[in-house]
Amino acid sequence: MMALWTEWVSANETGGHNFTETAVVNLNGSDNVYASVALSKFNGNGGSPQAEIFISEYVQNGDPHSGSWNELLGNGISSITVSLTVNNATAKGVMTITTDR
Repeated sequence: MMALWTEWVSANETGGHNFTETAVVNLNGSDNVYASVALSKFNGNGGSPQAEIFISEYVQNGDPHSGSWNELLGNGISSITVSLTVNNATAKGVMTITTDR
């Protein structure tokens, strides 16, 4: 049976410094996980506004992996962390996960 998960994350920053908001989705060790992220809203709040959404961590077969990915495909993934970093911006993004459980 296939399942679809979505996790929304929003962040706001106006002082010219990076600010990161995160959310974690626990998948209970689902097999065949595909996750991807996308920015859905972006508004500048000052000079040089920036926003980036990415998968910042996942746990696969009990081992944590940290980095910066736009998509993820693997087996035995029990959790995925999505991060949204903004600087002089307001943004909203989504992580979509498809599992076979």
